[in-house]
Amino acid sequence: LSKNIEVHGFRDDKVRVYNYCTGKYTTPKLNWVADSPANDSLTVYAIPNKRGYINIKNGEIVIDAEANNYCKAWVFSEGLAAVMKEGKIGFISTYNEVVIPFQFDYSDECRMSDFAYIFHNGYCVMTNACGDLGVIDKSGSWVVEPYYDEILVPHTSGYRLIVKDNKHGVLDSNCALV
Repeated sequence: LSKNIEVHGFRDDKVRVYNYCTGKYTTPKLNWVADSPANDSLTVYAIPNKRGYINIKNGEIVIDAEANNYCKAWVFSEGLAAVMKEGKIGFISTYNEVVIPFQFDYSDECRMSDFAYIFHNGYCVMTNACGDLGVIDKSGSWVVEPYYDEILVPHTSGYRLIVKDNKHGVLDSNCALV
């Protein structure tokens, strides 16, 4: 996970996080631990049907899966992480404070294969119950209503490619149709 923090696998297909500085395991056995995030110090871990977060610098659990009942969780981006509770998606801070309420429907029907509820320049692609894609801002308001089959990660210019029924379009850096 980081220079001194490593995930060790066991024969029972469980894992534990080990801190080489202290010479101790920092977690009980877990189902899995996600790879280290590119731009954050927290990563997702799983126990049966629940998710939480581990600090990759010390291996400590900082958002407890058992206590929070998040059944799905995604990586942090721009200080927020999408988590699912009781079938709804909301966003939390690194202090586990709900920043965007649990108001968005989760759908297994999303047609994008690489989809991660990640903020880019203040905007995040979000699904509705049917799997249609739109864009929300950091207040949780729709800036692009859910309608599209695909909305790609923005190019370095800030522009995003959108797809509906095999027709392509472009959103600018403020998510306005160009």
